[in-house]
Amino acid sequence: MFETRTQRPLAVTFPACGIFALESRHAEGFTMDWTEHDFLKLLYVADGASRLVLENRHLPLQQGSLAIVPAGINHRLEDESGHPAQIYALCLQPRVLDAFENRKPFEQACRRVSNALVVRQVRQTLRQLLFEQTLARPGSGAMVTALTLELLTLLLRHSQGQEEAEGTPATALNSQARVAAYVRELDRTFYKPESLEQVAARLGLSRRRFTQLFREATGSSWLPYLRTLRLKHARLLLRETDRTIPAVAFECGFEELSTFYRAFKQDTDTSPAQWRDGNS
Repeated sequence: MFETRTQRPLAVTFPACGIFALESRHAEGFTMDWTEHDFLKLLYVADGASRLVLENRHLPLQQGSLAIVPAGINHRLEDESGHPAQIYALCLQPRVLDAFENRKPFEQACRRVSNALVVRQVRQTLRQLLFEQTLARPGSGAMVTALTLELLTLLLRHSQGQEEAEGTPATALNSQARVAAYVRELDRTFYKPESLEQVAARLGLSRRRFTQLFREATGSSWLPYLRTLRLKHARLLLRETDRTIPAVAFECGFEELSTFYRAFKQDTDTSPAQWRDGNS
């Protein structure tokens, strides 16, 4: 199969939405001049090894690494000899960040993101972005924008005290660390419609191994733990909002209303409506 590799950085051409994703397969001997972009870049290393060289330090980028390069930062990439990098870049014009009140995490120093689940989500979103960008179907610009804002929100929520410029690459995290990170994420992602098999595969584990490590981390099996988080949020919504029962079930991640009623009854020995009447 013919494979195009480049000796120099690829040009960035922004569409109307101000977001452009690209894949850069470096050839042996790839070179990059010192560069300051007027846009934000997210760099994901899919293969090979490189380093992000800055004026006062450098960040090693191995397979599975994710780095954030703010606008106006003087930098260049240097591949390790014998390991030319395959890099996916997401380039964002400054106006894309206007949706955020706090833009500082995207405007300060370069940093490497070490949270394994965040990196996996970024990788998955990059696939979707490239798919939409390539097909250019009606509404693709809106879809690319929505996916990008979701991705940036994820990064923003992990920026305060959780990501270190010299953190451990995601691929170096062991199985226990990946499961522990997933458990922490569940507080904010319990509503997502994922099966146990899908979660295990996303973490690079077998179903049996994931189940074992999850129980070690939480003292519970996966589904009851997930259901507990969903029902906790359901009680919050029932007590603090006027959302309908079907809306509460949907928001908490229950695919079937009957499943929600049954789980809620088992947990509280009463129906959602009766519980709301007694706890409003």
